[in-house]
Amino acid sequence: MINEKAMKSIKHILWDWNGTLINDVDLCVTALNTLLNRRSMTNIDRAYYQKHFGFPVIGFYEKLGFNFDEECFKTMCSEWMKEYQGGFSLETKLQNFTHEVLSYTDSLGFKQSILSACEISILKDSIKHFRLCDYFHEVHGTTNIQAHGKTELALEALKNSNYAPNETLLFGDTVHDYEVARDSGMHCVLIADGHQSEALLKSTGCTVLTTLSDVKNFLKTLNI
Repeated sequence: MINEKAMKSIKHILWDWNGTLINDVDLCVTALNTLLNRRSMTNIDRAYYQKHFGFPVIGFYEKLGFNFDEECFKTMCSEWMKEYQGGFSLETKLQNFTHEVLSYTDSLGFKQSILSACEISILKDSIKHFRLCDYFHEVHGTTNIQAHGKTELALEALKNSNYAPNETLLFGDTVHDYEVARDSGMHCVLIADGHQSEALLKSTGCTVLTTLSDVKNFLKTLNI
């Protein structure tokens, strides 16, 4: 659990993107169900997705019944991404109070960046779409669409920044975000309004907030 003493050392905030700052869970479920329908496989709902989704995502797909001895995982990811991007503009919105929270943390003097498992060009286009570019000092995304994870990306981002791990706080919405922060020495706060359930997030022992809008009160409570 993060405390007031730890927060006093933080100068840099890393934000996860999907599920943390944007609300794209339903779009992800819809895209996935489209792929399942094409293969005559059983559809899932939001609750099942949030209970079982995880990184690397190939394991999640295998649990659903995809057989990557019979089809190519990379090709399936391209198929999923086509469905996701096709519905992005109409179906995806910012989480409630995203602009307000980012403006508030900016006013406190934190430097803010993005750390995402999303492919970098898609990520930058998404940030531009929501007119959030001015909030972020750096944007860190992956070079592929297979969502293997972002531990190495986090280590590279820290290496290239001017901040030590204990000066950096990662806000995310998955157990993997906690693992990334733990393995790279960063602080972490999770938000239970994205791609994984609150029960899964709390199992990490990490500080868990209910929604993004709780970030302001969380920082105020710690006298930030």
